[in-house]
Amino acid sequence: KGIVLKSKEEKRQLRREREKKRKARQKRGGTNKQPADAKDFDDFEDKQVFGDTVHAPPSLNFKMRNMEEKMAGKASSLLLAQKLNNKQDGGGGVVKKAKKEHLSMAKKAMLEKERQWVVEAYRALKADKISF
Repeated sequence: KGIVLKSKEEKRQLRREREKKRKARQKRGGTNKQPADAKDFDDFEDKQVFGDTVHAPPSLNFKMRNMEEKMAGKASSLLLAQKLNNKQDGGGGVVKKAKKEHLSMAKKAMLEKERQWVVEAYRALKADKISF
């Protein structure tokens, strides 16, 4: 089908026709909506011209709802919800990790030596398991 270019006037006429159909349906008492796949997506096509300059990303025009309003009446058993509730009640909530201290060169060398010893012990343990 390709890209369909419509003028503003054509788009306005199509929009008016859709509005008339919608109002006529409401007058007849047709509260049952059409299935989602019955929408005419041909009207939602954008004009794309090579070399077009775009000054900003598209903006979404809808109202953000509060998360509490969305979840009203729903019992949430999510771990995050429990943590947030504990935090609001004065409980522990999420615990932040403490920052690492700056270690001296001697401490770093000692820790590296200990790490090497643990790695060698682990490898020896694995080698013993494989030999059986």
